[in-house]
Amino acid sequence: MNENQKTTENFKIALVINEYSSGGSFKPLINDELYNQVNIFQKETGHNIAISFTRSRDHIPKVMGSLQRSGHNLFIAVGGDGTINDIIQFLDRGNILVPIPAGNANDFSGRLHITHWRDTIKAVKGIIEGTLNVVGVDLGEIVFMDGEGRQHRRRFINNCGFGVTADTVRRVEGKVMKMYVWNGLISLLTAKPFDLTYYSTIMKKNVRMSCVGVEMLLCKKVGRHANFAPYKHENDGTLHFSIFKNLPFYKRLGLIMLINFGRFLVKSGFVEYFHDRPDNPDINDTNMMGLTIRGISSVWGMIHDKVLLHTDGNLVPEFSEVAQKDCRVNVLAKYIRTVAPL
Repeated sequence: MNENQKTTENFKIALVINEYSSGGSFKPLINDELYNQVNIFQKETGHNIAISFTRSRDHIPKVMGSLQRSGHNLFIAVGGDGTINDIIQFLDRGNILVPIPAGNANDFSGRLHITHWRDTIKAVKGIIEGTLNVVGVDLGEIVFMDGEGRQHRRRFINNCGFGVTADTVRRVEGKVMKMYVWNGLISLLTAKPFDLTYYSTIMKKNVRMSCVGVEMLLCKKVGRHANFAPYKHENDGTLHFSIFKNLPFYKRLGLIMLINFGRFLVKSGFVEYFHDRPDNPDINDTNMMGLTIRGISSVWGMIHDKVLLHTDGNLVPEFSEVAQKDCRVNVLAKYIRTVAPL
């Protein structure tokens, strides 16, 4: 089926509400008006909505497992990007996800132009009635080992990063409004370098370099400021990423000043920008070997020191238990679905 084709499939809808968000509060959203609109929606469409509250991050697997076993396939997530990240770990291929923005970071909602729960109700109703298109959404998946040698997989829908950006997440405690740029500057200025080895499919050999962080993106921009992948086309099956070099103090200041100006940042020499646009003369020299990731759906790397990892602003503690000698990031093309941007 074409991803833009209007569907007549059967939907079973679940509303998953995050009670433990480190960002905003769900309480102003979950009120009599919303419940009234849910009731109207159920009467008008003939579709019941199962409402589940998650009390903690550890509670999400139980909630999502129960909903999946009950055959639910359209999920409305109340929370921010961290909530979305927790939920996508348990979605099946082809499930539909529509957010209600209720966190400090709402990048995924922003990509869909959803700013209020009324937008979400309208979108879900349009999906049910076949008046709005449903499109595929790429997910990323990072595969790594914990300190006990057990393999872990963690998905992301916007971005993942290790090193300096993960340390910024740690400092702001998931709250992007909490002096994000200032804390990012502190993390960058105090970041200790580590060695990264990655395999170059063009050079057919391993390349080892000293850096302070890596940010991998399925979208162009994260939050208000971090424009790390200015040439990324969303949901095109590719992963763009930037490696932050081990720079002297004054160049690190220059990097933070350019963070909001992605096209200047990736051409500044402060980062190594890996992309899928080898034919564009503006960006073919944005890393020292002109390497691109066209046609590559999986990236392998070796990290020679213990570093922090975040996925969509959620820290992943198991990652930093050991230096990752065999780490891979995969693109899960069109894994889930959502409404086309409103």
